[in-house]
Amino acid sequence: MAFAVVRGIDLLPVAAAGVAGAMIAVYRSVIESQGDESPLWWVQAVLLVGALLALAGAPTANPRRVPVLVAATGLLGVLGLLAILSIGFPILLAAGLTFFAALRGSTAPGSRRPHARTELGSWLGSSDP
Repeated sequence: MAFAVVRGIDLLPVAAAGVAGAMIAVYRSVIESQGDESPLWWVQAVLLVGALLALAGAPTANPRRVPVLVAATGLLGVLGLLAILSIGFPILLAAGLTFFAALRGSTAPGSRRPHARTELGSWLGSSDP
């Protein structure tokens, strides 16, 4: 997907970071509109860390791109499942974007590392070449 990489920056993780960042504002407004005490700090922290990890995994030349994106996928995916009845679906969408970007690894157009597709499998313990 050549359209998803611009000048060595994968746009899928950037979009995921944008969704996660927007969900911080949505979460705060939902909690405030319900009249609850205050938003949970750890929900906002997970969204922020997930967004930052997604941005860190956006450059296709990053040698730690796949593990960083897998970590972002895990954080956003778990939070999305926990919040599925309220704000979870967009968070799961962001997790899916980071997962898809991790599956592509560094084989995205503009990448300098040719065999990164197998990097995810070896990082996860798969023996397939």
